[in-house]
Amino acid sequence: MRMSGQIVMAALLLGCGGGDGGGGPAPVAVVTLTPGNDTALVIGSTRVLTAATLATGNVLLSGRTINWISSDPSKVSLSAATGPTVTVTALALGASTITASSEGKADAQVITVIQPVATVTLSGTVPDTLFSADDSVLMTAVARDANNAIIGGAIIGFNSSATAVATVNSAGTVIAVGNGTTNITASAGGTVSSPLAVKVRRKYVGLTITPNPANTNVGSTVQLSATPKDARGGAIPGLGPATFVSRDLTKATVTTDGLVSGVAVGTAVIVATLTTAEDGTHSDSTQTVVASAFPLTINVNPVGTTAWNPATVDIKVGGQVVYGSNGFNHSVQFTTAGAPANTAVFNSGTISVTFNTVGSWPYICGVHGAAMSGTVNVHP
Repeated sequence: MRMSGQIVMAALLLGCGGGDGGGGPAPVAVVTLTPGNDTALVIGSTRVLTAATLATGNVLLSGRTINWISSDPSKVSLSAATGPTVTVTALALGASTITASSEGKADAQVITVIQPVATVTLSGTVPDTLFSADDSVLMTAVARDANNAIIGGAIIGFNSSATAVATVNSAGTVIAVGNGTTNITASAGGTVSSPLAVKVRRKYVGLTITPNPANTNVGSTVQLSATPKDARGGAIPGLGPATFVSRDLTKATVTTDGLVSGVAVGTAVIVATLTTAEDGTHSDSTQTVVASAFPLTINVNPVGTTAWNPATVDIKVGGQVVYGSNGFNHSVQFTTAGAPANTAVFNSGTISVTFNTVGSWPYICGVHGAAMSGTVNVHP
C-alpha cells in the first residue's frame, strides 16, 4: 500500500507540468507566435495570432497567462489583452509590432498595413487648345483602393506621351512646347489612369525683325530676318518665310528674303509681311535701316611692333574699332582729351573701342610708343 501511494504522487507531479527539482511547476522558457512570420495586411483586414508557452525541451505548457500588446494601436488593434489567441485588425497605413509575453518571455512579429492602389483618376480643366509655348494647365490625380477609399500620401507620378508637344512636371503642371497632341497620364503603385488629351497649336500673332537696330553703309548690305512669334513672344518654327519691301528705295533696297543694300546716306523703313496658311492672319512688322557713308565697325591690326594697319580709319559715330593681336604686347593709348578710355595691355584675341563723340582721335601704342601711332576719324 505504501508503494501505491508513491506512484500516485509521481503521477500528480507530472500532471502539474513536471518537476523543477524543487517540486514546483515548470517555468515558461519560450513563447512562440503562429503564424510566425512578419506580414502585410490591407486596411480593414484581420488576422488571428496564437501564442504557445513552452518549457525547456519544448514541452508545451497549458494554463499560463499570455499578455498581448500592439506598439501602435492606431495602426493595428487587438481583440483582447490576454489569452492564447487574438485577432489583429489593420486600421491605418504604417506598421505595428505585436508582442505576446508570459512570465518574462516573449515573441513578436511586425504587422505592416498597406493600401494597394486599385484606380488612379486624373482630372483638370483642360482648354480645347494651348496657343503659346509655356502656356500651362494644372492636372490633379487621386489614388483609391479597392473599396474606393482615397489613399492619402500616395506617391503619384505624371507622364506626357509626347514631350515635344507638352511636358508635365511632378506637380502635374502641363507646359506647352510645340504643335500637336499629347496624352497625359498619372500613375501610382503600378496603376495608370486613363489619359487626358492636351492639344497645342501655337497661334501666330506677329513678327520680330532682327537685327535691331540695323545699319549698313552705302554700297554695303545687311541681312534681316523675320521670326514669327506667339502671344508669349516665343518663336514659332515652320511658318513663313516672310517677305520684305523697302518704303524708301532712294536710301535702301531690300530683296524679298531680307537682304538690305545701302543706296544713299539716310534711313529707310523695311517692312516684313507674313500670312499664315492655317488661319490667314496677316501681319506687318517694320524695321528702320540706317544707311551711312562710313562704317560702324572697322578692324585694325598691329604690324609687328612698329605700326597699325590701317593707321587712319573713318567710322560713323557710335561705331567700333576692333583691334587685333599678333602675340606681342600692345595697348591703345589716346593722346587728346575727350577720347575714349585707353585699353589694357593685350597680346591675344581682339579688343574693341567704341567712339561716341564726333572728332579726330589720335592714339599710340602704350607699350611701343609714338612710332606705332594711328588716328580714328569719327563722323556724324
